[in-house]
Amino acid sequence: MIWFLICSFFQKAILAISTPIFTRLLSNDEYGKFSVYTSWQSIIGIFVTLNLFYGVYTSGLVKFKEKRVEFISAMEGVISQLCVAFLKTMSKLKIY
Repeated sequence: MIWFLICSFFQKAILAISTPIFTRLLSNDEYGKFSVYTSWQSIIGIFVTLNLFYGVYTSGLVKFKEKRVEFISAMEGVISQLCVAFLKTMSKLKIY
């Protein structure tokens, strides 16, 4: 469980360090587009994956200690199917 905390902290630290670099390298318009893209990516990611990795995944790892590999495989399968269903739905909308 400590690895989740360490990785989360590391991701936030990278974001905090890279933001000043992005603001210096990109123009205002480019940085605005990048920010909008990452915001939409975060919002869509919540709905597509149902944030299963936050609550269900961590509690499942504790609950199914002896069947950890099978549980991880099942979670990956569910998230993969959700992503495929989302991509099929988006391809029908033909938004380019």
